[in-house]
Amino acid sequence: MILEILRNNGLVKIILSQLFQTFRQITTKQFLIITKKLLNKNLNDKDVSNYIAESIKLSSQTINNLSKIYSSLTLSSEINESQIVSNPTNSYVDYFQNKKQEINAHINNDFNTPAALSVIFELVKKFNLLAVNKKVTPEIKFFSEKFDDFFVLYGGIFGLFQEKRSNFLKSLNNLLLKSRGITEDYIYTKINDRNLARTKKDFILSDSIRDELIDLGIELKDNPDGSTGWYVKI
Repeated sequence: MILEILRNNGLVKIILSQLFQTFRQITTKQFLIITKKLLNKNLNDKDVSNYIAESIKLSSQTINNLSKIYSSLTLSSEINESQIVSNPTNSYVDYFQNKKQEINAHINNDFNTPAALSVIFELVKKFNLLAVNKKVTPEIKFFSEKFDDFFVLYGGIFGLFQEKRSNFLKSLNNLLLKSRGITEDYIYTKINDRNLARTKKDFILSDSIRDELIDLGIELKDNPDGSTGWYVKI
């Protein structure tokens, strides 16, 4: 289903560009294996079905990985625009220096893309642990600023993550929603129902609506200004 969505969506060029630029070395062996199977003269219907399933899995993984990264980058942009004054901490300064040394070593080692990507994903994981659904502190803002600088620098080197973050993330979320048969209208209807329940102090109903969305892979975020955001849970 995701492959069909990709074929009919203008985002396909960007997705495939990211795929071949960042995941080509990781997935090359997998693609070679399933391509050999496809070219095998003795293919049966089960083999073809398995090939399609593996191809869809690779496409899904690519979209999910991009969504994770762009979710973090979008949150980082929001934190960096806050009025909180950042406070440099030695531990975070040392952390980013170490990460730069790691990724530089991989780049200098015959441009080892998979290893360089592993550093990026470690950094995203660290940022999410510190910042997702957390109150913004001067220390977190400093980490967020360094996080953003890291992606600007190495994104430029790899030719990645140059799109407008919020727009690109929204497009990715829409792809994930379509793959799960969910519409934005449905999500916003549920959010409105939940807000109404909270206004009436019917917290059992509001919690059940949140749980229903979580079961569908939709995570809600209650913002300090009273609004409710959402994102597709990976």
